[in-house]
Amino acid sequence: MNGLRPLIRKELTEHRTRFLLVALVFHAFAMLQGFAEARSGLSGAVAFRAPLVIGAPLCAFMAVQVIVSQEFSRRTQLFLEALPVTRAEIALSKFIVSAVFAYGTIVLGFLLTMTLSGRPAPTLIHVAGPTLFRVLAWVVTSHGFFFLLSTLGRYRFLVFGLGYLALVSLFELTDLEPLATPPFSVLDGRFGTETSVAWGDILETCGIGWAFGGLAFLVLLVREGAIATRLSEPMSDREKLAATAVSVVALVGLVSVIKHTKTIPFDLPNAVIEQSPGITIKLLPSDDRAADERLLADIRLRLEAARRYLEIDALPPVFLVRSPDLDPGTAQTGKLADASGVVLRFREASTPVGQARLQAAIIRQALLVLTNERACLEANRWILDGFGLFAMAQLASDTHSDEALSQVLRLRALYATKVGFERADLDRWLSLRERLGEEVADGLAADLLSNLHARYGKEKLGTWLRAHLGTPYPRDIRALWLTPHFSDAFARSIGVSFDEAFENWRHGLTPKVGSDEEARLASIPKIDGTVSMRPIGKETRRIEIQLSEPTRRGASSPVEFRYARIEPINAELDPASLRTEYLEPMRPANTPETTAPETTAPETTAPVATAQVFETFVRGARIAWTFSMPVDALACDVISGWKRETIP
Repeated sequence: MNGLRPLIRKELTEHRTRFLLVALVFHAFAMLQGFAEARSGLSGAVAFRAPLVIGAPLCAFMAVQVIVSQEFSRRTQLFLEALPVTRAEIALSKFIVSAVFAYGTIVLGFLLTMTLSGRPAPTLIHVAGPTLFRVLAWVVTSHGFFFLLSTLGRYRFLVFGLGYLALVSLFELTDLEPLATPPFSVLDGRFGTETSVAWGDILETCGIGWAFGGLAFLVLLVREGAIATRLSEPMSDREKLAATAVSVVALVGLVSVIKHTKTIPFDLPNAVIEQSPGITIKLLPSDDRAADERLLADIRLRLEAARRYLEIDALPPVFLVRSPDLDPGTAQTGKLADASGVVLRFREASTPVGQARLQAAIIRQALLVLTNERACLEANRWILDGFGLFAMAQLASDTHSDEALSQVLRLRALYATKVGFERADLDRWLSLRERLGEEVADGLAADLLSNLHARYGKEKLGTWLRAHLGTPYPRDIRALWLTPHFSDAFARSIGVSFDEAFENWRHGLTPKVGSDEEARLASIPKIDGTVSMRPIGKETRRIEIQLSEPTRRGASSPVEFRYARIEPINAELDPASLRTEYLEPMRPANTPETTAPETTAPETTAPVATAQVFETFVRGARIAWTFSMPVDALACDVISGWKRETIP
């Protein structure tokens, strides 16, 4: 081993510029990612997982590519073999240099990310050690795998592609979970959070990496390296054709096998079933079988009306599960794989409008699955959000709640006019929903559809709606040009500019002077308040809420403060992430308890409530918040409008 040191020095001297460039790029990426994630409230250890997943294979690949693959392809290794050194020393020097580069770059990036987190808490120190073992185990496997690939010469990319397809097939066709299977188990949800070393996962992962390294040395040393030298020769035209054919056949075979693999369809055992042509609804039974059957029959009628209106052959099956932990009239929806159905957890409402909202959610989710989520694109999203309530109000005229629901929807549209919106807001629908609240926005969209229905007739409007809600769009690139913008499709289907139709509806959103509509609209309170961040430590903040009194005194409904942690990049708020603080109605500030009449209260707004959110936040984290209050006239909540800000 006397020649090992000069060989290592030679490799470092020859490739140091490339190594330095790769290290700088990785460290810059790791620091940016760590800084962004840490500012969002994650520890530096957790924030390093994304750079590790990408960086370790990248660093290992770049190192072995320049040290092994390029030298074999350029025949420069023949010069080394002519020197008084053994082939084992040459292979070992390349392994050591590439390993030192990969380990050093990744570990230094980990330390930089931990430092940038700015949270030297005892918990952070305790998780650093176990996390570092996971980091090293992943680097061992990444380096061993790519070192083995580098010895395969002209077949390395073919083997990599086939290996990837084999891995995908393994996870798709079996019950194995990727993050529960070594070597990927070192990157599971415990990464950066556990305080003890997971020796089992780490040793299994390292064992896989060592096996890769052993195979690489076997290829380099067997028959005096003749195999590695032969593999490094360029591919012939015949080999290129064969490799291409093998890759295409493997890819097509994988797609076919996965597509035609028989899966057990989702089902609810012992469910109450309601069926009609194109519609299947199943409900987990309750103690009242007759009530279950009445509920399913009502839902089936609503789905059947929507299906006939949109001329849909069949809607996805609907599976319903009662959940007493939800608020009355609310639902949590989900979809099944391959558009095989809709699962919905719900709690029945006590009012006709609340029940209509629940059934509208079922219609909405069924259409979302039918269109392979193309109906959910923001440019056309308002049609999907409004159609369910529109169907409840206009497509089932034999019920007693239609007129009442139509009045509620119109009042929501009038309230939205009071808050303010314009034609361009339909293209920015998600922003409008955050300004008005989702229930008010859905009512606005439903009232617009009802107006178009009355003005242009069922046939023309149905043709337009079918282009957006009744088409099962393909799940490939064809969907990009098959999804029309609503205004273009409106002009083709109805023969009128949508902007003209919108303005006609918009001009009609004015309540008559002295009417019941005007009185009910005036009774809707205005919600307002401010939020401040009180420091409770160097890096920790607590939210303080100050609520302004609604414009109309005497509002007895409880006010809620809703908030959620959000990512650095704006996205639609996840309802499951929302948290709520309840603020009880209070008298105006500085008003003694014996003060009586409400009429003596001033007309201007004044702070009436202050509170604290007991959850704490780190500097740099982002939150979204709003105030909310239920309003009987609208049969829904009104909000102050969602605001997004960074904790200072």
